[in-house]
Amino acid sequence: MTGGSSFVRAQADAGNTAEPIITVVVVEGHRLLHHALCDMLQQQSDFCVRRPVTESSVASQLALAEALGNDGARAPAVALLDVNLGELDGVLVCSRLSLVASDLRVIITGMTATHEKIADFVSAGAVAFVMDDASAVDYVRTIRQVARAEAVLPPALTRSLFAQIARERESLTPPIMAESASLTVREREIISLLGEGLSNRDIAERLHIAIHTVKSHVHNVLEKLSLRSRLEVVALARVLETPK
Repeated sequence: MTGGSSFVRAQADAGNTAEPIITVVVVEGHRLLHHALCDMLQQQSDFCVRRPVTESSVASQLALAEALGNDGARAPAVALLDVNLGELDGVLVCSRLSLVASDLRVIITGMTATHEKIADFVSAGAVAFVMDDASAVDYVRTIRQVARAEAVLPPALTRSLFAQIARERESLTPPIMAESASLTVREREIISLLGEGLSNRDIAERLHIAIHTVKSHVHNVLEKLSLRSRLEVVALARVLETPK
C-alpha cells in the first residue's frame, strides 16, 4: 500500500480524463485497509468512492456494490473485490455480483502470479486483476481501463492463466494453438489488438470498421478457440506474442 502522495503522482501518470465520474466501491475484509484505500482513491477527481453509511463490514460493502450495479446510472460502476475475504469464497462472491449487479464491473485485488483460481474468477465475471504488490498508479489505471469496458490482465498472470485454460481443455478439445489455424486474417488481427488492451470502440476506429463488426469478430474468436471471455483472448494474444 502506498501513501497519499503516490496518488497525486498517479493522477498525472495514469492520465486523468474528462470521462464521466467513475463510481468505485471497495470490498475489503480488513477495515483499516478498506478505509485507507477508499481515502486514497477518493483523491482522484474522476472517482466517486462510495462507502457504507454505517459499518464497513464485508456484508455492507457487498450490499452497496449490488445496489450500485443496479441503479441504472450512466456513469460506470467498478468494484474492487479483495481475493481474500476470510470465510467467504471470493469466486462465489464475484459470481453473485456478476449475476445480480448487471452494470457492475469487478476487479479482483490482492492477486499473486501463482494464484490457482485465476480462470475461476474469469468465469465468475471478473474483468481485471490487480496484483498484491500493485502501486497506486496500477490501481488508478486499472480502474479507468475497466470503466472504459476494457479487460485488464497483468503480464505476470498471463502465462499462469493461459496454462490453466490449456490444462482444462486438454482432455476435451484439440489444443488451442491448433484450433487457431482456422482463424481468418482479420480475426488474428482482432486478437492482437485485444492483447494491446484496446476496447471494441478503439479497435473499430483502428481498423475503420463498425463496432458491431468488431463484436462479431470477437464472438467468432471465442467460438473457434472455445474460450469463455475477452480476458482469455487477451491472455492468448500475449502468450502468442511472447518470444520462445
